[in-house]
Amino acid sequence: MRPPTRFGYGSVVLGLALFIGTFVLRQYWQPERQGDDQPTLANMDFEARDLSVKRYDPEGAPGFELWAPRAERQRAEDALTLLDANFVLADSDSTDSWHGQAPTALISNDGSAVQMLGGVLLERPQSKSTLHTEAMSLDPQQRRAWGEQPVQLKRPGSVVESGQFSVDLNAEQVSLEGQVRGRFDAQR
Repeated sequence: MRPPTRFGYGSVVLGLALFIGTFVLRQYWQPERQGDDQPTLANMDFEARDLSVKRYDPEGAPGFELWAPRAERQRAEDALTLLDANFVLADSDSTDSWHGQAPTALISNDGSAVQMLGGVLLERPQSKSTLHTEAMSLDPQQRRAWGEQPVQLKRPGSVVESGQFSVDLNAEQVSLEGQVRGRFDAQR
């Protein structure tokens, strides 16, 4: 005769199933891990909100104004990243200005040109000229902008596209290079 068991085989199987099920569900319900390509707060040097910067020319007049709702700097980078950046570059005689927008603007510590990335718009409201490109470099001291990405220049009565460009902001002169093509409205 066998001695009576306190737990039956069913209880042992049920306990073993609960033990294994706990590990399976724990793996399923764990939060997703953040990829290495996304910046983390541990890598961030600082973050600023509602940043506004004005640079004055030698005569004391505002020459370049840049603002963004958010700016951040990663420890591994040597640049300040402005998100949803806007800028105004006033003419030397303060009669008009160039306006611009970019989803991302990189300002390096060495004082080189500002790098605008991700659908950049540069416009001159007085002459109704707009320039659209994916990336542009802007040097406010030399008062020039340039890029090696495709560009679209719109002026009243014309739309011109090109592979590269440079802009003399003082002379309001745009130079298009590469394959240039355009559409012009007929004059009446």
